[in-house]
Amino acid sequence: MTSELVSILAAAIAFLGICIAWGQWHTARQSLVLSLFDKRYNLYRSLQIEIGRLYGECKPIQMIEVDNLAIEAHTAFFLFGPDINTPLQNVISALKSVARQDSSPVSGMSSQSAAELDDIINGSLAEFDRAALEYMRMDQKLPITLWDAIRTRWVNRPDGTV
Repeated sequence: MTSELVSILAAAIAFLGICIAWGQWHTARQSLVLSLFDKRYNLYRSLQIEIGRLYGECKPIQMIEVDNLAIEAHTAFFLFGPDINTPLQNVISALKSVARQDSSPVSGMSSQSAAELDDIINGSLAEFDRAALEYMRMDQKLPITLWDAIRTRWVNRPDGTV
């Protein structure tokens, strides 16, 4: 009788240990997702502010400012992924062309080239926003609960039977 009780108690303690370990793992995973979101969001806002500052001011754009933006955009490649790179490089190329002309985006260009530059930058920023949104959602794939695993494996079978 006591040996049976000890074995049941040992199994219960082992199960409790497994539950605690899974809870710790789940908490760590949530913390990782939140930390990654914070880093991505801060970089995203920083890039938006810097691009807006460079393009929105009525003063000549300096090449060093565009180069600093390019360095920051390179960081975005690692935090977000390759699909962020194309729209950012389009914006940087457009800003470099303005810096090479040593003119302000508003006053020192012909109206046609300024309109083309507007289209490139605004289109690329819209594409950047769409691509970044996919990375900054908080509903990223997370670990499943024990009940979800049981339900998908045994309750909701792939052939549609319950």
